[in-house]
Amino acid sequence: MPTEKFMNLGDYKKQAILDAMHTEFMTTPYSEIRISSLIKRAGISRASFYLYFESKDDLFACMMRQRRERLEQGLVEAFREKKGTFHESMELLVERIMTDESYRDCWEFCRRMLEDETCREVAVRTEAEFGGRRLREKSEKECFEAMDRTGYGELNEERLRCAIEMGLLVIIRISMLQLDQAADPRELKNMAYQQFAILDRGIRD
Repeated sequence: MPTEKFMNLGDYKKQAILDAMHTEFMTTPYSEIRISSLIKRAGISRASFYLYFESKDDLFACMMRQRRERLEQGLVEAFREKKGTFHESMELLVERIMTDESYRDCWEFCRRMLEDETCREVAVRTEAEFGGRRLREKSEKECFEAMDRTGYGELNEERLRCAIEMGLLVIIRISMLQLDQAADPRELKNMAYQQFAILDRGIRD
């Protein structure tokens, strides 16, 4: 993960470096990305790069975590704002994901990562290194605490976690379809809402 020196940089400079990696990542196969091209885009020296990161993979992990945290934050915000049912919270998240451009970068990144075999291997390794599972569990716990569980019987954190993970798979699918403009957005929303309603009934039993 990034060094303390990187974390102490101003937000503008940090983002400029991450944006440079994003541009390279979206246009160049991961195995062909070179530190020389990254530092040129970011406007920093090679020495500075290695003060901030151990390697290209380290920088990628930082970029990956930033997007992961954005999605996790959106999930928790939806549950806190609705303070109600599972399907209402997930529907709000879908609405925001499909209309807020800040999420588009997350899905473009995700699709690119899935398409690049080398990148997938790095992603799996770095997910464990930066505690991606712990990050998800923390956000799911916060969703459970924010939710109005009236009418959900014996719902516990584990059952809600499974429902959220299945719901996020639905969201990933419709987001990929939206990027490809493969269906009308209203149809995609309705498809997601139907799946959320099924999941909601499942965790009420």
